[in-house]
Amino acid sequence: MESAAKRRRSLPVLREWVYVISCVLLCATAASAQSAILEKIAFTTQPGSQLAVTLTFDQPLSAEVDSYAIEEPARVVLDLPGTRSMLGEKRFKLPQANATSVLVLESEDRTRVIINLVELLPFHTVVSGDQLTLRLGEEIEAVDVGVQNTSNILRTDVDRVERVVSEITDLAFQRSADGEGLLILSLSNPGVTASVFSEGGNITLQFRHTGVRESLIRRFDVTDFATPVQGIEVSTTEQGTRLTLRANGLFDYLAYQTGNTYTLAVTALNEEEQRDRLNQFDYAGDRISLNFQSI
Repeated sequence: MESAAKRRRSLPVLREWVYVISCVLLCATAASAQSAILEKIAFTTQPGSQLAVTLTFDQPLSAEVDSYAIEEPARVVLDLPGTRSMLGEKRFKLPQANATSVLVLESEDRTRVIINLVELLPFHTVVSGDQLTLRLGEEIEAVDVGVQNTSNILRTDVDRVERVVSEITDLAFQRSADGEGLLILSLSNPGVTASVFSEGGNITLQFRHTGVRESLIRRFDVTDFATPVQGIEVSTTEQGTRLTLRANGLFDYLAYQTGNTYTLAVTALNEEEQRDRLNQFDYAGDRISLNFQSI
């Protein structure tokens, strides 16, 4: 009798455990079923530096694709939430001058595709059914970005930008907790990238085929932020928009883009970093002695 009573008391507990385990298995199965599986990757090269990377899944993508560019080292990244990779390889070498390789990485809930480049080029993504295609190096068709101009030409008091495909809609400058100067730009088109170079005490950003709101075409004094950046000048040319940052002392910079936000971080070098930077320009040859009296 006592044994039968114990069995009756244990039955509800057993049913609860069976219920919990069943729920866990159902959730895991549902999550697995919702994940789109990357089954195939294909590369199509075209004249010049144009490249198309096509990803084929077992079902249409349910989550939005996040794509962004990194300036140094040059690369384009596709972040694919809710996907898994069933490819047999992770690294693919490319026989192209500008695009060197593609890396496919998988985490718990997403797949990340990294295209390593020699030089950044404009890019955009196209989703069609169960395929996602990244087109690199193609000219983007001109679109209306809200400028009051019927010919898609942004006219300013400085110059005009022909074939506008993007616009800088906002500009902000901040000081980070580490003392970096952060220039943050909002872009209407995330597929447009910038070329960045440093000359003397200036850092220049050049956005091709990109306009800018007329209220932003001016000089900004940012000395009060106490960063290496002293001022910012925004101007336009026929090719696009140029931003010139005037910096003080020795500095380093890093540019990166996430979606529609482009960020340039400028960091002052400490004493040791300054010595290392200056030593890079020291003369490394043999010393010579000249006696002008014997010439």
